Amino acid sequence: MGGYSPVLAMDEGEMVAVIAVTGGIFLAILGILAGTVKCIVRAKMQETTRREIAAYVAEGSITQEEGERLLRASPRDRA
Repeated sequence: MGGYSPVLAMDEGEMVAVIAVTGGIFLAILGILAGTVKCIVRAKMQETTRREIAAYVAEGSITQEEGERLLRASPRDRA
């Protein structure tokens, strides 16, 4: 077949540019995926916390007012 290979025909500067652009796109996609996973994990953890607080209220370990206060509290208030 002996066809034309555009990669082999590039000079060194063009190859560096192609590698840099490809690497940048890869890092951007990786960052987007990592952010999405972080949001999913955070939402799952918040829902788990809400369910646990509801269970404590249901069993009487904490009062309903305490449960509401915990649910309204921001992460900075809990520290």
